[in-house]
Amino acid sequence: METSVISRQLSKINERHSQEQSLGSYIANELKFESLLQLLSGANDENRPAIYSSALSVLYTHKEVKNVIKNQFNLYEFNLQCNDRVGILLPNGAEFGLCILATCCYCTCVPMNSSSTIDEIKNDIKVLQIKALVIDTNIVDAEQLKATTLLLKLNRTAETFKLETISDSGAVECRVNKSALNSSEDTCLLLQTSGTTGQKKTVPYKLKTFIISTLCVAFSWRLTPTDCNLNMMPLFHVGGIVRNLFAPLLTGGSVILCEGFDPNVFWDILETTQCPATWYYAAPTIHWAILQTNKCGNFGFKSESYVYFKKWIIRIS
Repeated sequence: METSVISRQLSKINERHSQEQSLGSYIANELKFESLLQLLSGANDENRPAIYSSALSVLYTHKEVKNVIKNQFNLYEFNLQCNDRVGILLPNGAEFGLCILATCCYCTCVPMNSSSTIDEIKNDIKVLQIKALVIDTNIVDAEQLKATTLLLKLNRTAETFKLETISDSGAVECRVNKSALNSSEDTCLLLQTSGTTGQKKTVPYKLKTFIISTLCVAFSWRLTPTDCNLNMMPLFHVGGIVRNLFAPLLTGGSVILCEGFDPNVFWDILETTQCPATWYYAAPTIHWAILQTNKCGNFGFKSESYVYFKKWIIRIS
């Protein structure tokens, strides 16, 4: 049975990596791949769940994720190519996560905070030189942004996951040959950090660098296709993307992509008998908020001490 590139790489690391060399350096020397899409291919069971909703319904299998990226996600129709910067301004959840993954395959993805003001969005478009912006018209006023860049919206049905232009955006679809996939040396992601001075700083990530980080996480945490992450981290944060999105999906596992952070919903999900979650990652403030809820006691833990999952007990000291 065929195994994925990532699975073979993790097995190789386990067999050959020496403590004399850092894990990141070893992976950088050994890792060979052509595209992100290639790394998503060859899973043992492509019908295995990939993305769950917070209600624990399976929204996408691994096969469906790859089909969306390869055959439906149509950035090329708008003349968007490798290293063009595409902003993703969607609320947290499955659509945001899948848009990030798909955009990283073809262009430079710029995940953005959907809570930003219009002025902040306009400034980011200008400063980051965003060539196109995917928005949710239910939370963003397209009229106020139409003069800034090419505006796209997601047209998602049971059968399709495609982009289309927003009326009066001043842009016309330009049908060209299908986009080339990002290579390992292309910039797949551009993130903003708050910086030590309070001024936003931009951090570009080459695809190879991002995959190395993902492999380090997957190896260190011994992730397998049976593991499922419970994500409540914002997906414009590097921790949310590399640990909670890329790591589970590239190892053939799955992720529950919640619409936002709610400590009570966190416990509600765990209390569900069919909950597949085996691990989660979050910032310390999120850990603390989760442990302060009354529902924590339902699991038999002191609220100041532990968060439990099927695979690990995480102590918050």
